[in-house]
Amino acid sequence: MSTNKTQHYHLNQWEVEDKVLRAEFNQDNAKLDSALAQAAQERAELRSAIPKIVTGTYQGNGAASQTIPLGFAPKAVLTMTQSGLMYSPNSSGYMFGGLALPGHSASHRYRRSISSPYEYYPGVEVTDAGFTVYETRIGEYAGVSCNSADTTYHYLAVG
Repeated sequence: MSTNKTQHYHLNQWEVEDKVLRAEFNQDNAKLDSALAQAAQERAELRSAIPKIVTGTYQGNGAASQTIPLGFAPKAVLTMTQSGLMYSPNSSGYMFGGLALPGHSASHRYRRSISSPYEYYPGVEVTDAGFTVYETRIGEYAGVSCNSADTTYHYLAVG
């Protein structure tokens, strides 16, 4: 039987004259196993609480839409052109990017005449594993240009 115990986990510490018992080893192993399992669970909880932040670029391909895979479901995605544009107010305007949240796309609001209702055209939408960008001509001087061919776009995604 051990004479002493460690300070924090009260594990057995034997003196030269102590009789070593298998039961004491088993108790110590159970304490260590429990402490290690608890520490692993706490680390996993901390890791899951830290948001993922990913930055990158994508190349527009001119198609009506393009999905950019991230490998996780983002909580927010911000996109813009390489020169930092998100919107051009010329005439009715072009949208080049914006902030999208799950269920809330970054959209271009447009109305064809002063008496017509506003229409919304998505530019960026969050998906389960990334985000989708769109390319849509709305009028002669308006559109969504978040996927223009040969254009480099920047993004910031938070998951």
